[in-house]
Amino acid sequence: MLKIFLSLIIIVSFSLSSTTFGLFSEKLGTDFFNFSLKLYEKDDNEFFASIGPSILIPTNLGFGWKHYYKNQSKLTPFSSLSFFQRYANKMAITNGSAIREDNCIGLSGGLSFRPFKRDVYINLGLFGSYDFRGHGMILPFLNIEFYLFSKDPLFK
Repeated sequence: MLKIFLSLIIIVSFSLSSTTFGLFSEKLGTDFFNFSLKLYEKDDNEFFASIGPSILIPTNLGFGWKHYYKNQSKLTPFSSLSFFQRYANKMAITNGSAIREDNCIGLSGGLSFRPFKRDVYINLGLFGSYDFRGHGMILPFLNIEFYLFSKDPLFK
């Protein structure tokens, strides 16, 4: 059931919302590409559901809120708060389940730059997470975000 749900998010995200590629993500942290579906958008706020599969590190699935502090330039600051579940492979386990699931909370802040007239953005900033096992981490992120079918640009 979970695999079907994850597959639907990926398919719908390519057609309805944003796709991010790069060094980590402002929404879920440790993913090299991220698919997000806007659940609700009003003014400078965006609520999203997101999945961040990756090759070598954990896969993340969650939801959150992203706020843009709009100004009239091509460079706009933002913050994001997310709640997600991280699925990781415990490679040293030979008996029992080799999958570890962690419930996490993430907080990020950064700058979004729109270099073209199209809905393509370059995001740069810091992502911090806490996984309720008592482990926290802070990661830098640099990625490119594509909004394929949005009606209006996020900022001018």
